[in-house]
Amino acid sequence: MKCPRCLNEEQKYFYLGEKGYYCRRCILFGRIYFDGEFDESKILNKELEAEYELGFQLTEAQENCSKEINKMIKHSDVLVYAACGVGKTELVLEAISDYLSKGKRVGFAIPRRQVVLELQKRMAQYFKQLKVIKVCGGYTKEVEGDLIICTTHQLYRYRYYFDLLILDEPDAYPYYGSSVLQGIAKTSCKGRKIFLSATPDAELLKLPKVTLFKRPHEYPLNVPEVKIGFAWYLSLRLICFMYQNKRNLIFVPTISLAERMAKIFHTACLHSKTEEKEIILEKFDKNEINTLFCTTILERGVTIENVNVCIWQANHRVYSEASLIQILGRIGRSVHYPMGKGLLLCNEKSENVFKCIQTLKMMNA
Repeated sequence: MKCPRCLNEEQKYFYLGEKGYYCRRCILFGRIYFDGEFDESKILNKELEAEYELGFQLTEAQENCSKEINKMIKHSDVLVYAACGVGKTELVLEAISDYLSKGKRVGFAIPRRQVVLELQKRMAQYFKQLKVIKVCGGYTKEVEGDLIICTTHQLYRYRYYFDLLILDEPDAYPYYGSSVLQGIAKTSCKGRKIFLSATPDAELLKLPKVTLFKRPHEYPLNVPEVKIGFAWYLSLRLICFMYQNKRNLIFVPTISLAERMAKIFHTACLHSKTEEKEIILEKFDKNEINTLFCTTILERGVTIENVNVCIWQANHRVYSEASLIQILGRIGRSVHYPMGKGLLLCNEKSENVFKCIQTLKMMNA
């Protein structure tokens, strides 16, 4: 047997209920019975006026990538391997427009809720004539629209629904490593998939791909300074970094450490258990807070102008090569502030730190 939703084939997860067999591995999303028929004809498609307006000009490299993606997606799934801050979303607008204008269904799925909320606003501005909806925690009353932006958890609502599914940051938690969410993503799409990532794994790199590592402002990616030493030396380097730069994001590996260091330096911290996250971020964005201690919660999907980044204990096991690259990708994203400083503080050598530096240098080559 194979689950028609998450594609599980492990027999230990199957249970015979009153209405037939169902899969317990994905029961979090409700029971789905094996003998239940699915009528795909109920999904009504309609051709749409899907012109988009950016309000700015794509670079020549971005336009070439956009056209290449739209060409390649007609024949196979595509990986868009692009550095942080390159504008991966803008690279797929032409493909989205092309599919929608032909009466096909398009979905944009992202692991994190906050990114869904931000992306829906952007897409609604680009596609002004379309009904662009967000489907995530707290926003599930309306699930039908011309263009659907959702978390990967919400894809269970769209069985065999999308002709084009764009999966942003498939290497991010909680999608990455979850066979349930990956199976649900596969069964939600009856057509092609576009994967957007700055840090793809070996499996994604096997796909036909389009690469772009140069940001629109054409400044190189920040290659951070790495310092290795005892705690007293690292503390001194951190203090110098904080006082030499005005706007600092200091990443630390644990929640308790974020709270403790924020108290020591009389500033704010932000992590998964922080209340009023949006208020703290807004204050930091408005320069009301100069230094913010945080965990990997701000690793992705956050654009803050004129920010410098330091990673405390960058050799800690919580930081993979991908997460280090993503964190450093917060630097220099703005056209107005294309430069910034990065610092990795380690109490011992780290293979992930070494790989991160090598990858950033490769992207800048």
